[in-house]
Amino acid sequence: MPDVYDDFPVELRCSGTLHGVLKVHHGVRCLESKCHQFRCTKGRAVAVFHYYSLETGELVDTVTYQDPGRKFRNA
Repeated sequence: MPDVYDDFPVELRCSGTLHGVLKVHHGVRCLESKCHQFRCTKGRAVAVFHYYSLETGELVDTVTYQDPGRKFRNA
């Protein structure tokens, strides 16, 4: 019988919108979720990803990347 995690990563989508990705992160089976909260992004043009353990539901890691897709304009 194949393990349910053999096909990682698995994208969680509805109508083309990506809600999260099931993947292995640092050896732990996790849910990867992109965060848009101001307290996480600190108002900067960054991409913040949270990783939650599928076994415990606890936050395992938070990773921040520069987000080249977002540009701020001077009004």
